[in-house]
Amino acid sequence: MPNVEDLMHEASAKLVDMDYLGCEALCLEALAAARGARDWSLYARVVMPLQEARRQRRMIAADAAVQLGSAEGDEPAGESVGAGCVVLTRPRSADDAQALLQTARNTGEHLEVLWADNDADAARWTLRSFEGPAVCCEVDAPPATLRNRPRQPDDALGTGVTPRHWFVSASEALGDAALAAVDAPPGTEARVDQLEAYITACGDHELLHQALADAAGALVKARA
Repeated sequence: MPNVEDLMHEASAKLVDMDYLGCEALCLEALAAARGARDWSLYARVVMPLQEARRQRRMIAADAAVQLGSAEGDEPAGESVGAGCVVLTRPRSADDAQALLQTARNTGEHLEVLWADNDADAARWTLRSFEGPAVCCEVDAPPATLRNRPRQPDDALGTGVTPRHWFVSASEALGDAALAAVDAPPGTEARVDQLEAYITACGDHELLHQALADAAGALVKARA
């Protein structure tokens, strides 16, 4: 089993060096090791730098191109740029969203991906998770002039809604839906299990990470 303290020392160094993807990978390894050892105090400590690395990754992505929708014939921004935010819509599928995100992970791109199970011209968009457990929520569609093409993050085109704000708000709504689905009681490993699973589905939602750290802390108190 890897030494969690060594992993976290290395992860902290990467965080200082702004290697957020490297920090995230080490934190996930440390989290699994702490979980395997049932060291919930250490587990809670690992969540915090993981949350920060993911916050920074999201900020980098949101500073780049944002594409809201993928009507047929349009190439998602993330397939041609190193960073950005993309919402795939029909005819793209959940599998396409998964493949796009996996490519970004494999190549070290700061890319955020959402999948909306609807046509790009729908008035309401149905966001669904494509990793982990099923999570779903509905949001108002972005303005028509912002859809289907890469846009600068703050280019509202006179709509009063920036692509960056729409994407971040949609991502938060999906994470809020995941958090609302957690029903295992505090002080149980089942709650940690649920939160870990929903973070897989909504990996950049900060309140989910805070809830996970709290769930681990509750286990420490329950076993004191």
